[in-house]
Amino acid sequence: MNEIELPNLEDIKDQSELRSLAAFVFNLIEAQITRADTKAGLVVAADSFFITLTIFLTRRGAILTLFDPAALPVERVLSVLYILVFAAVFCSMFYGLLATRPALTKKGTGGTLFFFGRIAQHEHGEFQDIFAKQSLADHRTSLLTEVHNTARIASSKFKRVRYSIDFLILALVLWGLIVLLNALTF
Repeated sequence: MNEIELPNLEDIKDQSELRSLAAFVFNLIEAQITRADTKAGLVVAADSFFITLTIFLTRRGAILTLFDPAALPVERVLSVLYILVFAAVFCSMFYGLLATRPALTKKGTGGTLFFFGRIAQHEHGEFQDIFAKQSLADHRTSLLTEVHNTARIASSKFKRVRYSIDFLILALVLWGLIVLLNALTF
């Protein structure tokens, strides 16, 4: 079995092939987690740019302009749009950072001996002894549990990245409205 093609489940004849398949799936999921973290990092970088740009372009302050009785109606609309852009970018950055934040424990479990957090709790020799004392069924259950847990982590990360990107898209649409309104009025 190579890293590109999966075997048919009917072709799996023994536990070692099943463990190899589970390890293969685990590695695929780990790669997805890396992709989610990379996407989140790129979105946070774009968010930082837009926050800086928004702050620079609202020199007087959008909130002050919004409540200034002498401000023109178009300036007030622009102020509302700037505030909404800032809020959308803030939410985008928040979800992007949440996506990259590591979760070192799974709620309700201490982790299996395939989880690095649990492994690190033991001294080297102690870990080797505990691991060696597990049956093949325990190893199989632990491996499949970690595959499942890792898949849930990847799913959660991608959901947060999706929210982050959605808020960034909203900020870009609002930014487009600001540019259009500025082009038509000033």
